[in-house]
Amino acid sequence: MNRDDHLLERLRAGTPAAWEQIVAELEGPLYRYFYFGGGDHHQAQELSAETFAQLVRSLVNFRGDVTQLRAFAFGIAQRVRLRQLRTAPPRCTTLDES
Repeated sequence: MNRDDHLLERLRAGTPAAWEQIVAELEGPLYRYFYFGGGDHHQAQELSAETFAQLVRSLVNFRGDVTQLRAFAFGIAQRVRLRQLRTAPPRCTTLDES
């Protein structure tokens, strides 16, 4: 068993150090994904946090290895973003802003 497989086991066991490692690795890319998708700093932070929360809940169903974890996390991020877009009220603009 290599070090990466051990990381996945530690994530599933809820080891804080393993989660800190994953957050450090994915926090920036997820934030940028949400920020450039919406342009709102606070919303990008909230959606990134929601993605990590979903990742924690979904990890028990994850069947891949640790090399596929990033793609799995971004799949979750895509669903979080789509859910946010469906539930967000439509943004109204004035004719001057258009």
